Amino acid sequence: MKIKVKTQFLLFFLAIILICNLNVAKLSSDGRDKVEGDVPSEALKHWDHGKLRISSNGHYLEHEDGTAFFWSGGTVWALFHRATADEARTYFEDRKSKGFSVIQACITGPGDHLGELKSKYNIVNGQVPFIDNDPEKPNENFFTYVDMLIDIAAENNLYMGLLPTWGEYVCDQANGGWGVGPRLFDTDSAYT
Repeated sequence: MKIKVKTQFLLFFLAIILICNLNVAKLSSDGRDKVEGDVPSEALKHWDHGKLRISSNGHYLEHEDGTAFFWSGGTVWALFHRATADEARTYFEDRKSKGFSVIQACITGPGDHLGELKSKYNIVNGQVPFIDNDPEKPNENFFTYVDMLIDIAAENNLYMGLLPTWGEYVCDQANGGWGVGPRLFDTDSAYT
């Protein structure tokens, strides 16, 4: 059972990356992926090889033309909750200048980003992912902000490695887990 769940999660995670990659492919054809400055040309060549996919043997990511994809990731789990658009742009530009290819972030974010402790955490745009903490009621304003930051990453030739939810929202202490919760996702709600 655990292997099946891990496999399904991996496939879901990769699907998110591939979906985010669709916007990036459009940027390449517009010529907006050209960079000047200190970035070695090899650092951005991955944009010339097409969309990402899982290799035929299932062991690595590759581009449409068969070129292996090197995942050089920067991690900012709370990106959508703690960064303004200008801060995100600055971060993405910095990572691009250093040759990174992926930015890893979490939609629900680590810690309390659902609104219960707003004074403890900086929720920069005042929005939370779900209305009344109900995954079936996505907050359109929040996800518009997420889309905007993903677009800024794409403008900087960066793929987004999106983690849909932080673990505490799946397995909180009240249900035998480690996180403070609240538990938003279970085996039923995770697939709806």
